[in-house]
Amino acid sequence: MKNLMVVILWSIFLVYAVSAQAEGESCDISGIGCKDEKVNQLVQITNPAPTKKVQLVAAPEIPETLPFLTLAKGSDHATVTIIAYTDLQCPPCAKANAILNQVMEAYPDEIRIMYKHYPSAIRLDAVIGHEAVLAAAAQGKFQAMLVRLSSHKGEISQAVLVNYAKDLKLDTDLFSKSLEAHRYRDKVLNDMQEAKGFGVTFAPTFFINGQKLVGARSVKDFKQIIDVALGLAPPPPVTQARPNRPSQAPSIVQVNTEGAHVKGPEVAPIEIVEFSDFQCPFCNRVLPTLEQVIKKYPGKIRWAFKHFPLPFHTDAPLAHEAALAAGEQGKFWEMHDRIFLRQKTMKREHLIKHAKDLGLDVEKFTADLDSGRFKATIEQDIEEGRELGVSGTPAFFVNGQRLSGARPVSDFVAIIEKQLRSVPAKSAMAATAPVVLAPPSVLSSLGSSKAPVQVEAFIDLASPLSSKIINLLKAIQPLYAENVLIGIRHFPQSFHPDAPLVHQAALAAGKQGKYWEMQTLILGKRSTPKKPQLMAYARKLKLDESAFALALEKKTFEKVLKQDRAAGLQNDVRGVPTLLVNGKKIDGVPDIKTFRKVINEALKEQSPETLARK
Repeated sequence: MKNLMVVILWSIFLVYAVSAQAEGESCDISGIGCKDEKVNQLVQITNPAPTKKVQLVAAPEIPETLPFLTLAKGSDHATVTIIAYTDLQCPPCAKANAILNQVMEAYPDEIRIMYKHYPSAIRLDAVIGHEAVLAAAAQGKFQAMLVRLSSHKGEISQAVLVNYAKDLKLDTDLFSKSLEAHRYRDKVLNDMQEAKGFGVTFAPTFFINGQKLVGARSVKDFKQIIDVALGLAPPPPVTQARPNRPSQAPSIVQVNTEGAHVKGPEVAPIEIVEFSDFQCPFCNRVLPTLEQVIKKYPGKIRWAFKHFPLPFHTDAPLAHEAALAAGEQGKFWEMHDRIFLRQKTMKREHLIKHAKDLGLDVEKFTADLDSGRFKATIEQDIEEGRELGVSGTPAFFVNGQRLSGARPVSDFVAIIEKQLRSVPAKSAMAATAPVVLAPPSVLSSLGSSKAPVQVEAFIDLASPLSSKIINLLKAIQPLYAENVLIGIRHFPQSFHPDAPLVHQAALAAGKQGKYWEMQTLILGKRSTPKKPQLMAYARKLKLDESAFALALEKKTFEKVLKQDRAAGLQNDVRGVPTLLVNGKKIDGVPDIKTFRKVINEALKEQSPETLARK
């Protein structure tokens, strides 16, 4: 059985070796050095392409008490993370480990080093050496075992490893059983699989906050990248095209923003799509730049946010889920800003506190955060970014033209100015011309059409905050009799796929005089009702079921939803609920005292003549 396992491993490692040679990048068979045509190339890390996990050997079942081993040095809150893919018996890797120690001494509080396993495919004993390091790490002797195996000459056998364990005063019985059971082999093989997805074909390979550095490079090489990451040095200049070559027009790609959270009018002539990572310091640094760009071109920029958490930012995925959970309650951008403002505190408890401070329904937020239902959205963005060639963050597409990194305002302006010049005059006029908006539907209005103050409520019936805003509106309306007209604007969010149907249902019921009753039934259910439940509501309200069902089937009120969406975009409505009081915007659910103050001020602004005429 043991010989069979050796044969299987040898076969798999040959596959890795052949793959590396086919790409023109492989380890030198002597083990003394490695060749890499791109050894001086500095690129950004990419998420690995989805690969099917291969079970190379029948791994033993790992007990639940087995510690999760992340081989790391430095603070969890360090600004710079260095991921090191190394091979224990590779001389350049041993040299690189010494260099990393010097780098850590130079930046004791700013750096975290994470060690990953990339054993050579040409040595049958390579994997067991890495397993031994993990077995020693489980007993608190990771660095000591790493030093011994890095300097070891010749074949690594279990007897050699046990002798090292004795020297380090480990529990040799536990250590030996871990090796015999291959308890840590799955971790080693997973690191190899991960490395292949990142394009690693050479040991050592490093990723410094996502930037790739290949080979046993000098301390100076590491410092150059680290200083940029810490803001101590400017980024290197962008390499210009060679003057003797004709310049090529930048490639333009189509980015799907359906369902993304956006700022700015939908008809804006310039769309900036950002692939971002909440834990990335460069994404944080570029935010003031984006705000300056938007301010410089009022009404002409639409900014769309796409999720691209990098794999070495361990807190980022949950933060992205938290932003989406806040978006369910109309506070995506508020959560976005808060996470970036407090970037070093983004654990679960911090995110829940953000939700509380933002006035969200914390119980729902926590349930959404823990449900895992936003993972698919994030994975979809990552996959799309990968297909578009995104390999690091931040990455931008300005009207489809790619711009990578935390670039200055001037770089955005250069592209935007060129894009604006290329927009035909007629299209440019259409983009900035005011949209004539239809008034809110009479089916969903309360009060007199001649009222001097109009309150427009943009809601999504799939949002839990809608019931709160409706209760507030119903409480306010009788207090102002003929002076306030309340109109519901139907603004289903794209990330609520079932929301348009329930809006259609409310309006279809309104056609039969039961809009508010249907709305109450819809909002009374914790989850968004499907068509069978809506038909049950129609029966309960004694509606003409055939007419109701036909309205749903034909989407009779689609025009109303489009008109209300246009009204929202024209007024820069970002989320729901949003209130407009004679055009003055209120985001979220205000308390009744604040709401009444805004209405009273609107009434005061009306002249006596206007009030008399109305």
